[in-house]
Amino acid sequence: MKKTFLLLLITGTIALTSCEKLRSSLEVSDNSSAAINSEVAPIMTFNESRYDFGRITEGDEVSHVFKFANTGKTPLIIKDIKTQCGCTAADYPKDPVPPGATADIKVNFNSKGKPAGIVMKEVSIFANTQPEITKISIAAEILAKK
Repeated sequence: MKKTFLLLLITGTIALTSCEKLRSSLEVSDNSSAAINSEVAPIMTFNESRYDFGRITEGDEVSHVFKFANTGKTPLIIKDIKTQCGCTAADYPKDPVPPGATADIKVNFNSKGKPAGIVMKEVSIFANTQPEITKISIAAEILAKK
């Protein structure tokens, strides 16, 4: 009986300690997001946030470079970029973009296997900006192969 009680006591202590460590790590995360909310957060300013490729033929691969500047007061860090499907990909700077500096995000679109018609794709940029997600988009009218 004493062994069972001791085992339950040890298990409970470990569980409570683990929860406290998890809560502490979440508090640290919350504090880091507070820095994003500050007046010195980086600002991603694009020359254009949407680009239209116009008419392209099914199977064409096209790309466009979106230029942006960090108009904030601290280095801008792009954490990740998500696209809507596998037909769209983006290449972005992995190094921090200093305040006042410019950089590029290259968006590629592959129309292979896409039906004729108008297509619009959105690219979500996750960065240390406020808000955390900035969106850019591309569009095209896909023509059937002849």
